[in-house]
Amino acid sequence: MVVRGASVSKINPSIYLAAEVVYTETQYLCSNSNATVWTNALGIIVAITIARLFRLLLRLYELSFKPRKTIHKTPEAILWHRLLDWHQARQGGAIELHPSESETPRNRKRAPLKILLRVLLLGLSYLGILACSTLTARLATNSTALSDHRDCGIYQAVTNNSEEASFKIIGFNAELESGALTEKCFNTDAGTDGCNFFLQQSIPYQISGASCPFRDATMCSIPDSSVVRFSTGPVDVHVIGINMPLRVQFLRSTTCAPITVNETFAKAKVLNGSLFYYYYYGSTHYYPVTSLSVSSLEERDRPSMYRVNAKVSPEQWIPIPPLQARNGSSVSIIFVNSQGILYPEPSQDPIFPATKPYDVEHDIGLRYLRPSQRDNVLGCVDSIQWRAQDISATWYDLLGRDRTGTYFNLDWLKKVSPQSRGGLRLLLNSLTSSRIGMNIQSRQGMGLAASKLLEAGFSYKIAKEQWKQEARQLFETSLTRIQISARNLAQGVGAKYGLQRIEQGRKELCNGTFLFQSQGWRNVHVAGSVWILLWSLVVVLMAVPLDDERLLVEPVWQALYTFSEFTKDILPKYYHKVNRWAWDIRLRVR
Repeated sequence: MVVRGASVSKINPSIYLAAEVVYTETQYLCSNSNATVWTNALGIIVAITIARLFRLLLRLYELSFKPRKTIHKTPEAILWHRLLDWHQARQGGAIELHPSESETPRNRKRAPLKILLRVLLLGLSYLGILACSTLTARLATNSTALSDHRDCGIYQAVTNNSEEASFKIIGFNAELESGALTEKCFNTDAGTDGCNFFLQQSIPYQISGASCPFRDATMCSIPDSSVVRFSTGPVDVHVIGINMPLRVQFLRSTTCAPITVNETFAKAKVLNGSLFYYYYYGSTHYYPVTSLSVSSLEERDRPSMYRVNAKVSPEQWIPIPPLQARNGSSVSIIFVNSQGILYPEPSQDPIFPATKPYDVEHDIGLRYLRPSQRDNVLGCVDSIQWRAQDISATWYDLLGRDRTGTYFNLDWLKKVSPQSRGGLRLLLNSLTSSRIGMNIQSRQGMGLAASKLLEAGFSYKIAKEQWKQEARQLFETSLTRIQISARNLAQGVGAKYGLQRIEQGRKELCNGTFLFQSQGWRNVHVAGSVWILLWSLVVVLMAVPLDDERLLVEPVWQALYTFSEFTKDILPKYYHKVNRWAWDIRLRVR
């Protein structure tokens, strides 16, 4: 059964996040109110069961763990003994006391021990009721749900320009949401309001130094000691909510550095009295990559935001050979224009320079502008790799190539389950949109952390190395974009814009491959609930009284005792016979 409002499946495998091993168990997804009622009902059942168990333990103690035939007599035997006692009393003799109707010396010695045992069992029962009530409450675990949306799938624009525009709107919305979630939820505590949809709100990563990532080290305008690298390390796909039996990991890393801007790559041109710069760092399919920069602006025309232009290879541009990545990875180039923005202090930041003094009117004081009219350029090399641990330890890129350029063998895909193939497809499509340039090209200046410091063209004090903060925020946004893209594919966002769904491989892609945190729903352990009910049923049945005032557990206990005595006498004989038979066979073989 599927709840369409929440887009979750009623029966789903719940996955516990682990670095190496993933544990699964069947659970039942129900509303929070129903989960509370169910666990409370189980708590009441457990309390009643423990009271019955207390009675059973006392009766088993009375049996001394070894049934005696003289303890419980039939009604005919009891009547016969009473007649004998009456007859003996009439003749003036002493009445014989039978073990079933009086206390023997052995029982009199056990009386204090029995009282102590009753008190001990009563205390243990009370503690057991408290403990089991807590355990039954823990049967309602997390809110992890399995997505089963009817619009799940990959969508594409194939007919007209309106579909192309819709496709770009989806990417723009995903970029905006990724930036907002990164700012609000990345590295926040679990359960923070508005940050409880994904299984894990942020993907951990490390920051380290690196050498210039481009083929020509002179393309970096800073020394290698200042180049920054971000890397996640191997990440299990279950962390981002992809549910698949195959153990798959991905590795996401980005190396960023400011790019050299000089007359070789930035050429000036005057048009209608205004100065423009054309930047020749590569080309698209139609024209060179350009970014425009006006020569001078008056105060009344001062912009209030940064102007940003971003390109991603190889789809949007082809870098010149010196600017290509050493390992053939994708290169994102970001042009940042801060023309007209005034800073309170001088800045030597390569992307946000401000060394030109500017005297502002109205007693505001001295401010600083960027020294050149050219844009400042940031370059980032994105490395995205994945591997299937159950198949091979080799890392492959998005195109399926390893470090030597050899493509992986597609035959092994036929050997894995359809759900694993669908999960791998979901992963690769989600990783494609995580490149740095794709997470700022639509937001442009709004995607910079420095834009939060602007007010009417005036900037507050920026960090000493502001460009590193920008690169870090963009990398975090790219990690969040992975989860946003996986969710959009699982929920079929493209259907809202009338895009065409690719039916090939859809069943594999949408076969329970995405997990998320549902709102207002909780998982209840099915196995634990069944075991509690069965255990309670057995205890209650064993405490049912029979016609002769005995409990049902007593004949069962008598049968078990008889069977144990039978096995003591019979099994050793058969053991010796089998051993003798095996020994004779060995002698014959020899």
